[in-house]
Amino acid sequence: MKNIKYSLLALCLLITVGCSVNIKPVLNIDNGVIPTGLKITDIENAIIMAGAPRGWVITKSSPGQLIGELNVRKHMAKVQINYTSTSYKISYLDSQNLNHSNAQIHKSYNRWVSTLKSDIYLELTRLKAYKN
Repeated sequence: MKNIKYSLLALCLLITVGCSVNIKPVLNIDNGVIPTGLKITDIENAIIMAGAPRGWVITKSSPGQLIGELNVRKHMAKVQINYTSTSYKISYLDSQNLNHSNAQIHKSYNRWVSTLKSDIYLELTRLKAYKN
């Protein structure tokens, strides 16, 4: 009987540890740098265009603020993107089926946001090179 209790306890512990491996702190980008010399409308359009190839639907919410939504299978991630002529921030807004709780979320969300940051950087630098 003791062996069964210990086996069940060990199984519960393994399941708990195995499930928590995919949960990470929510990634927010606070320091996205924007190259100098770009118009605010160009920055807005570059951010919108940067997300499109990977499925992000980014729409204008108000001046200096965009909302991005990504749907992947049964998962949804929504972010707020605040931007000025010198920097931008990507902040968590909402999600579905990504186990968001207590500032923790499935690691896929962080990968998607990190990739979006890289894509924004590439689009802005491409735009800057084109403008020169």
